[in-house]
Amino acid sequence: AANVLRTSGVKPAIFAFTADFTKGTVTILVARFLGFDNIFVLMIASSTILGHWKSVFNRMRGGDGFATLGGITLVMYSFPGMIAVVFAFVINYFSKIFKYPSTLCIPGGYLILVFYTKNMNSQIIGMGILYSLVFLKSNSTVFKQKFKSIV
Repeated sequence: AANVLRTSGVKPAIFAFTADFTKGTVTILVARFLGFDNIFVLMIASSTILGHWKSVFNRMRGGDGFATLGGITLVMYSFPGMIAVVFAFVINYFSKIFKYPSTLCIPGGYLILVFYTKNMNSQIIGMGILYSLVFLKSNSTVFKQKFKSIV
């Protein structure tokens, strides 16, 4: 949605954000409705994120999956998920002074989940992997630039 905001304006960005967020929520709701357990729900969540990165509807290009991950988090964790999502978006909104605000909001959102769940089960570890993947994807340009400066 951030790319849409930069290239197309506020209204298309709101639509893109809503669609991406809804994509995350609906896939998890359907998986739960069909009776999948946590490991399969995490696999479906991973597929949703990967599909967002390499969308067949956008010539195999996509965003970083931040909004989609927010939708997934909200459905999988209810109240703690809502707090994590709100925290991440507030940090993202108010951290415009940083060049890459996702470096703060993605780990912060995950830490809130860990704090509220107080149980390092396979689901929270799996979500940590998803958060890490989105973090790496959203900061891939930064990492490439840093790597080029080292080499």
